[in-house]
Amino acid sequence: MRIRSDRTFLFKGDDEEITIKAGETKDVPDWVAKTDLFKLAQKDKTILVISTKKDKKKAENDEDLTPTNLEK
Repeated sequence: MRIRSDRTFLFKGDDEEITIKAGETKDVPDWVAKTDLFKLAQKDKTILVISTKKDKKKAENDEDLTPTNLEK
């Protein structure tokens, strides 16, 4: 699954941890979508799941993140 994130997140699975940084687009394992953190981030729209061409275009054009969403 490919996602784009406006914030930095650390997803913890049974055997591995996946980090995605603010403004990054990344392929992540499917188990990430089952975590509570992912569900909350998707609900508040800080994570975009890229599953269609429309989603891909939105992710590519959404490079200017608001300063409140950037993390250092």
